[in-house]
Amino acid sequence: MYIVHAKDTQKFMPLLKIALRPGQKNSAGQCLLYVRLTHRGQTRDIPTPYHIEPGFVKKNGQISDRYPGAAKMNMKLQLELAKYNSKILDLDDAELAAMTGQQIKDYLMAADKKETDLFAYGEEVIAQLLAAGRRSTADSYKVTLIHLRAAIGEDALPFSRVTVQTIKSLEHYLQTKERANSINAIAVHLRNLRAIINRAIDDQITENYPFRRYRIRTEKAIVNNLSRESLRKLAGVRDHIPGGGRFITPLHRTADIFMLSFYLVGMNLVDMVNLKTGDLHDGRITYRRAKTRTVYSIKVEPEAMEIIERYLGAEYLLNFLETKRPAREGRTTDIYSDIKKNANDWLKQLQAKLGIQEKITMYSARYSWASIAAKLDIPELTIAHALGHGLNNITERYIRYERVKIDKANRKVIDHILESKL
Repeated sequence: MYIVHAKDTQKFMPLLKIALRPGQKNSAGQCLLYVRLTHRGQTRDIPTPYHIEPGFVKKNGQISDRYPGAAKMNMKLQLELAKYNSKILDLDDAELAAMTGQQIKDYLMAADKKETDLFAYGEEVIAQLLAAGRRSTADSYKVTLIHLRAAIGEDALPFSRVTVQTIKSLEHYLQTKERANSINAIAVHLRNLRAIINRAIDDQITENYPFRRYRIRTEKAIVNNLSRESLRKLAGVRDHIPGGGRFITPLHRTADIFMLSFYLVGMNLVDMVNLKTGDLHDGRITYRRAKTRTVYSIKVEPEAMEIIERYLGAEYLLNFLETKRPAREGRTTDIYSDIKKNANDWLKQLQAKLGIQEKITMYSARYSWASIAAKLDIPELTIAHALGHGLNNITERYIRYERVKIDKANRKVIDHILESKL
């Protein structure tokens, strides 16, 4: 038994500070922040829910003012330290003197695991995705959490209580709500939930993995490829639908957005609207894909440049995010979500007015480019690389070589569509 005198108390008190492991980064280049515990010559790290680029963390554990929201993040980290210090103070001096660093870490994390809430953790994950520029994924996760709350009828869900029945409850809710989801839409939400749980496991928040005994069902999706004739109608929209004088009509603008995506090898809408003016240089657009974080380069053909010049922005290459939205009471969506929804809504009207038989969404541009490229006997590997698949695992020298092939393929696809345009 340890007999601890008052003057000895301080040497048995563990020291806590914020730290990271610079060599361990996620796909967004961020490091997990830890509460570093030092006790009796032993050092142990306790994970927090927060990730950050290592360059923003000072030696003393403070977040640099250069980081957006530094004051808020520092406050959160101080709360983490205060939480653990409070739990340490619950131990008497004799217990502290007898415990190793690992035992104190186990004690603090055991208390944490009882308290960690999936919804609170999920909101932190969403914040990290937004900070990394992955807005579409963040929005999808946010909707999944809303559905999960409705499915279980609770606002709190400790990770330890997530079971196969929880997953089935979410699936049943999505199948039976007023606007029921398709099998593949349900699969998206289940994969989102699984991703949040996997991330919590990686962060040592939980060891509970209910998906071990559950298989997510999917069905083969119907791909909406547009025919050559339909694409020609969209490219020549001004020949078929009258304009609005010097003002660009929503129908014309939507057709332009769709065709620009097509001319840029099926670039996703989120990437297009977030392009900065500096991303266009020497006739190429170089950007990092929001979905995969892969750096990608596309040659800008004259047809694409004509559309870009029509919508040039100040900070952004295209002015869509710079356009002021009409005031609307109770608005909860961000401007990108409005752009995406409006584009798909106007595409439905274009489909009707132009007599296009196929269903059109913004994703149709990407699918259609790939389908036409395949019909033109462009090699499958070139098509895959053109769409950004598999570029992470090839050398920069090969990427430069492949870019030449992709540039030729894109020109061939565009020529095929626009030759003898109706």
